[in-house]
Amino acid sequence: MNRAAARALRAVWARLPAALRVDARERWRAVAGATLGLLVAAVVSRWAGTQLAISPWLAAPLGASAVLVFAVPASPLAQPWSVIGGNTLSALVGRPARTGCPMRRWPPQRRWARRSR
Repeated sequence: MNRAAARALRAVWARLPAALRVDARERWRAVAGATLGLLVAAVVSRWAGTQLAISPWLAAPLGASAVLVFAVPASPLAQPWSVIGGNTLSALVGRPARTGCPMRRWPPQRRWARRSR
């Protein structure tokens, strides 16, 4: 490795955040909380899909929020106002967008005229 590449690599490593020490108990708490959050989001999404006739795509954003809330609770993105507000805002914008934009297949299906013999 030449000097310029080594210098660039050191500059990149200097900008990375310092590694934090997290004990095993805290890691297991984060894993259990995120798993429980994902499970609850999936069950509620599945129930809402059958009862309210909506698609079960709620599990992904709610699961991501659960991971944030339990794994990094001190993060600004994991605060209750941010989680609830972000999911509510995305639902309020996404529903009219989905209603207003017709769903089309991509790539378009080509229909070849076949003559039956």
